[in-house]
Amino acid sequence: MISRVQGIMNHHIARNSVFLGLAAACRGLAEVFIIIVAIRALGPSVGGQLIFGLAVIRLAQLASEAGLGIYLTREIPRAPESAGTLTLEALKAVVLIALPAGLLLTIVTASVDPLTGVLVAIGTLAVIFGAAQPILGAAFLAHDQAQWQFKNTAITAVTLVGGGILVAFVSPSLLSFFVVVAVARGAGTAVGLLDFMRVLAPRVNLASLSARRSLRRSVPYALNGIGSFLYLRMDLLLLGVISGSVATGVYGGVADPMVSLTSMVFIITRSFLPSLSRAYGEDNKRFSSLVRSMVIINVCVGLALTIVVFIGSGWFVSLAFGGELEGAAPLLRVLSLAIVFRFFNSGLATWLTASGRQWQRTTAIMSGAAFNIVVIVITIPIWGYWAAAWATVATEFAILAVLVWFLRAELPLLSWGTRANVVRATVAEGGDVRAD
Repeated sequence: MISRVQGIMNHHIARNSVFLGLAAACRGLAEVFIIIVAIRALGPSVGGQLIFGLAVIRLAQLASEAGLGIYLTREIPRAPESAGTLTLEALKAVVLIALPAGLLLTIVTASVDPLTGVLVAIGTLAVIFGAAQPILGAAFLAHDQAQWQFKNTAITAVTLVGGGILVAFVSPSLLSFFVVVAVARGAGTAVGLLDFMRVLAPRVNLASLSARRSLRRSVPYALNGIGSFLYLRMDLLLLGVISGSVATGVYGGVADPMVSLTSMVFIITRSFLPSLSRAYGEDNKRFSSLVRSMVIINVCVGLALTIVVFIGSGWFVSLAFGGELEGAAPLLRVLSLAIVFRFFNSGLATWLTASGRQWQRTTAIMSGAAFNIVVIVITIPIWGYWAAAWATVATEFAILAVLVWFLRAELPLLSWGTRANVVRATVAEGGDVRAD
């Protein structure tokens, strides 16, 4: 058994998958936990306000991170000697985007309502720290050292859970939960930055860093990130605006954890992306084999999760929320139908990114986001959160249609051979880790 574990840890993709999986589990469970604790401590109405606030923070985080994490994951493996410059340029860009906007919004809101101004200031810190983490994680992943990304994610998760429990008993309020979120992200970012300097030892001239250059190259990645947020989270924002915080609390209580749960799709796709990036244009046979492996694993994991969530939705809602979110279990069953398609879509989208067609991926995601917004704006006033749930499922189908169209000429690559061939293609990337 020990030899098998050692064998897995000696392969790039398998090792990346293990540590990204652990990181996703820590992040997802912590985010689910903080929502459950908040709703129990503050009630569905104020808990819904926290969910709404976290959705706004995530949107601002995606805008500030500007797709730079995925950009680095693809580009650093192709130019490892530039890792330090690319990463620090990306971090500089995050600060230049988020800090001025956050300060301006804080001043404006504080002049109207001091408490809201404080929340915005705290949220700005959460945005900066939250945007920095995927950038640092991308630098580690590009060097096939995802264990360091897991470390800073675990620090964030432990701080979030511990802080959530503490404030729930000592000082349960919307402000205190926002502080916990910011502190947790700050702790993870600090640890990640220290590990980046210590482990990768980047050599770079700080005076030569160009945030503008980094942002210019990351435009399609940034638009993709914003589009992903829009179709994954905009239902919560619009539901809060149209139907109020109670509806947001009921729907968000199951929708937000499900989004966190399905984020584990990145365990697979991001584990493969560095190897796909290296192989593209250099070894087309290996690239094709890796694409087949990635997509089939995505579909199998997504289908398994769909079945588990559909069958266990009632148990989860009852265990997590008791009678606070009565009627939310049927909503979760509807949302579970989208999981397998979300995993399939992620595999196809990563295929486009690895082959240098990020603009096509961005077009597919933005099309899905536009479709989702139009549908929920029309239907939420009529059917409330049920409209948001079914719109989520329909959006996944819409994105799948666009991705299949872009890849129509290459889809024969998905004519899988034997299971053994798929496994061999995955382990073929094995080898010792080398820090460039």
